[in-house]
Amino acid sequence: MSFILMAHAMKLEIPDPYAKWLLLCLADYANEETKSCFPSIKTLSKRTSISESTLYVKLNWLEDHGYISRISGTHNKSNIYTVNLGVLRETEGVLRETDTNLSYNLPKTNRRKRRKSLNGDWKPSAKCLSNLKEKYGEINYDNETDKFINYHLAKGSVFVDAERAYLNWIRNAVNFRAKDKRFEQFKKDKVSSRNGSSTSVYARLHNKLTN
Repeated sequence: MSFILMAHAMKLEIPDPYAKWLLLCLADYANEETKSCFPSIKTLSKRTSISESTLYVKLNWLEDHGYISRISGTHNKSNIYTVNLGVLRETEGVLRETDTNLSYNLPKTNRRKRRKSLNGDWKPSAKCLSNLKEKYGEINYDNETDKFINYHLAKGSVFVDAERAYLNWIRNAVNFRAKDKRFEQFKKDKVSSRNGSSTSVYARLHNKLTN
């Protein structure tokens, strides 16, 4: 549970009550440090009392508006959701642009930042890559960048800060691979254990017959 995320999410003026309730639920599941979680659609539906078909629509809405980032699960695994704390902070308490009676009096520094879509030539800055390499080491950043761009171009995603979304993407990719490695090691250990057990049974039977 992330109390920080829940506190920021609670203050947001999200017009769709289902989307806001879903965001609060994800914030409740999110790890305090990584801001990520991976509940299944069935779990989210049970927790929020929202139908699974409606959940897909609201998840897309939250992602399109930059509140969450999502990495699709593979091999029947749940998606990984990351609640974007930076976006929550930037939009918290900001008047909606449609409220023309008040928003024209706001100083420019308090107005909501315009969201922009990616283009096929987008690249993370050198400083961003340097920070990532320092934290996660040498991984195939070119490949991850291509996947990031293609995924969000297909989704039509828009961002307040595309680089922050990219940082979340890399962090989730690294965490996801670590889980895959642990799972593969678990399977190997299990097979090894079974083989050792079979050998032991065979050895005991052999000793019994030869003695």
